[in-house]
Amino acid sequence: MSNVRSAQTDKVRFFGNTTPQELAAQYGTPLYVYNEDVLRRRCRELLSLSSLPGFHVNYSAKANTNLALLRIVREEGCHADAMSPGELHINKLAGFTPDRLLYVCNNVSAEEMKNAADNGLIVSVDSLSQLDQYGKVNPGGKVMTMKVVFEKETYRLLGAQIVGYEGVDKRIDVLATAIRAGLKATQLKELELAYAPPYSSAKDPVNMAGFMIE
Repeated sequence: MSNVRSAQTDKVRFFGNTTPQELAAQYGTPLYVYNEDVLRRRCRELLSLSSLPGFHVNYSAKANTNLALLRIVREEGCHADAMSPGELHINKLAGFTPDRLLYVCNNVSAEEMKNAADNGLIVSVDSLSQLDQYGKVNPGGKVMTMKVVFEKETYRLLGAQIVGYEGVDKRIDVLATAIRAGLKATQLKELELAYAPPYSSAKDPVNMAGFMIE
């Protein structure tokens, strides 16, 4: 037990007002110890790395799926990754909503990919073959072409055009309202727009236009 403590653990007061020996005596061994204050500080440090709109910190659930830790990460404002139905389930138990989850397709099956789509997650594909598979398990998508005009220096919205199928009228109404409200083009990604997981993604095409402009 003599090598458990170090200058770093002492510096951050990792064990608080106790010692590894006292914790082992109280809870038994093997024992995994986590410090909530340290975890919260690390989350805040990462989130402070950029003040740009749309910047997120994604916690990788495969690092540790302890519910208490996941809830702390969520409370501090971080998003999370999932790469399996199990990780998706545990993230949802921790309180993460679909708009704060990213599904990473690392050698996933078609069934797993469909499960992520059905839950309304943004899905990150790793190859053209996965993109093709995603189209097969989540069919019905149609092409929507959107043009957003904005002032280069200020990002002030000036106009928009959309060509497509169902839902085009909704998006152009949203853009018209944003122009009337004097929003910047980069603020489009922050709009809270209604969606239903079985029929649409958490991020609307209007949101994605804002991300692309940024």
